Amino acid sequence: MPHQIKTKKLGRDINQRKALFRNLVQGLFLHGKIKTTEVKAKLLKKIADKLITKARIGNVTARRQLLSFLPNKTVVKSMIDTQVPFFANKNGSNIRIIKLGNRLGDNAMMVSVELLKVKKTEK
Repeated sequence: MPHQIKTKKLGRDINQRKALFRNLVQGLFLHGKIKTTEVKAKLLKKIADKLITKARIGNVTARRQLLSFLPNKTVVKSMIDTQVPFFANKNGSNIRIIKLGNRLGDNAMMVSVELLKVKKTEK
């Protein structure tokens, strides 16, 4: 029984995993929807939810923490200014994972990962 394993390694070393998840998160926030494997999507959901929580704060410190993970300034700016107001009143996860079926080459389960956007209610 494997003990003290914090995350799945995905057949990559630490630098490759960091780069992979940076690119996946950046694509998710740029396009709102991406297609990837199920294992990557489950790990991506944890990371993206933490980043959305930081972006909700919206102060300078939170912006710098987001920029330390996502090097693209336009993604961070659009995330804080336009996307986070949709998530302001929502508790829980902000990401939906939809199974698409198996990939033909290696039979890996493919999923679609998308941001849940709740319309603001104006009173």
